[in-house]
Amino acid sequence: MDPSPAELLNPIFNALDAMIQNYGVHLYPVFVWLSYRQLVDARAKARERE
Repeated sequence: MDPSPAELLNPIFNALDAMIQNYGVHLYPVFVWLSYRQLVDARAKARERE
């Protein structure tokens, strides 16, 4: 009998949940910084095209 997709993804979601629970305070500023860098780079590339 094949397991359902939810059962196959459950360990991944548990690992992500544990990572967020243990390191969320540190991960949040990193992701904010990365998204800001992405926006700045995209804006610089748009200005180069003009």
